[in-house]
Amino acid sequence: MDNIGSFQSAEYAFVDNVKSCAVVSDKIIVILPSDKPWKEIPATPGKIEITVTPTTENDVTIYTVAGIIYCPRHRLSKYNEFSFNKKSKIILKYITGNGDVLVAGDKDTPLTIVSENANPSAANGYSGVKLSISGVMTHPELVLME
Repeated sequence: MDNIGSFQSAEYAFVDNVKSCAVVSDKIIVILPSDKPWKEIPATPGKIEITVTPTTENDVTIYTVAGIIYCPRHRLSKYNEFSFNKKSKIILKYITGNGDVLVAGDKDTPLTIVSENANPSAANGYSGVKLSISGVMTHPELVLME
């Protein structure tokens, strides 16, 4: 199976918990406290969609992040911290099918995440929780340096 381009998993860190964050060339360093590590988003396989779209105007490029992650309601009920109803600010880490560990957002330009119930409108629809991620960055998604 060719997984290049797909996302295998996603994790987040609240921006308030980030000790330091530095963009170095085309990579990013994110340092979290030992008691506040990256938190897994228990997504349904194949239900992680993240796009980073560049827009250039007057020789300045900005990157718009849009993402939707679907999670089964029963898996989220085990995680009390999944209450993103107040437009929580996060940094998102995700792993592609070919093993790249990428990060969207940083301490200066965090992403917003909001949760809502996902109820199917058709027989083949999804039932669970929909996490919507959005933001604007001054750089593209970056490879995480660990």
